[in-house]
Amino acid sequence: MTMPGRQRAQTERIRKVFDFLQSESTLVHSVRDAEGTVHSAPLFYFVSENLDLFWVSSHDSRHSICLLSEPRTSVAVFRSAFEWKRITGVQMEGAAAAVDGPERSVLLTAYCARFHLGTVLSLAAARNTLYRFQPRWIRYIDNAKRFGYKFELTL
Repeated sequence: MTMPGRQRAQTERIRKVFDFLQSESTLVHSVRDAEGTVHSAPLFYFVSENLDLFWVSSHDSRHSICLLSEPRTSVAVFRSAFEWKRITGVQMEGAAAAVDGPERSVLLTAYCARFHLGTVLSLAAARNTLYRFQPRWIRYIDNAKRFGYKFELTL
């Protein structure tokens, strides 16, 4: 049985976003503090098949502290470019929280392997907080197709 056209298009778009996220390494995580000021931080990440993003950060970093009171957050991932036709990226909105429990060890191992952290940095990562970002909305941009080309997904 084949997928209906709309479902197939959604699946293809999710795969396109996944492939793009898999090809990059750094996201920009943006949060808002209690006073309304937006703070952004670049972070290494890895992506799961369902488009969850994972990163490691100190529990006392500004963006981590903001997540304690407001888990709604956004991230952006993009390729470095010097020509407008080469701009490609993903904007995402969702929620982030610390990962605890038995899955933490497996996810941390995957994170350390992706970035070849070695023993010393793997130990440092293990002493910090692993976060999961679960997107609810995604915008994919690809100016190589045409200026302003984009599609959006709601998960």
